[in-house]
Amino acid sequence: NCGLRIVPGNQDDVGLLSFVQRMQRTLKASGGSSGFSRAVAGAFIEMAGNIREHSMTSKPGIVGYEVLNDRITCCFADLGVGVLESLRLNPKYKPLQTSAEALDEALKEGVSRFAEPGRGYGFSDLLRAITEQWGMARLRTGQAKLILDRTTEHRTKTTGFCPSLPGLQIVFTCGATPPSKNCSL
Repeated sequence: NCGLRIVPGNQDDVGLLSFVQRMQRTLKASGGSSGFSRAVAGAFIEMAGNIREHSMTSKPGIVGYEVLNDRITCCFADLGVGVLESLRLNPKYKPLQTSAEALDEALKEGVSRFAEPGRGYGFSDLLRAITEQWGMARLRTGQAKLILDRTTEHRTKTTGFCPSLPGLQIVFTCGATPPSKNCSL
């Protein structure tokens, strides 16, 4: 009961909210504070909404979570157009050539496939907030992967190439305290 299908075009927020409330109860029962569980819930809802808003496919995406001790790991995956094709819909980002370039660009504030002002702030802010909670995030789109790691005192960013996959896949883990051992995704 820790996975949910997200169907583009279906705005079933009742199902998503019920799922997230169950996730919050599980996180609190494992030792997470109310404030921490609310913050994770907000991030989860935003990421799940991005599947509906940005994947540009009729294929459903999936979201899920796992709670171990006072840490949570969340995943989000869609089989949509991916970050490169999405950003290239905005004339400003048409010159982007690779998924790696697009992923790097998407992590900047104000970057969006939508040209109107005020868009493109949620993604970068959200990933920064998650990783500040002793977290790590792994993003994969097209042939690119990126790992943001803040499970120690120092933030690191690692990029790389991998076999091509459609859409965008994101996994993050975070906790109210530093992980007790090396953390990986």
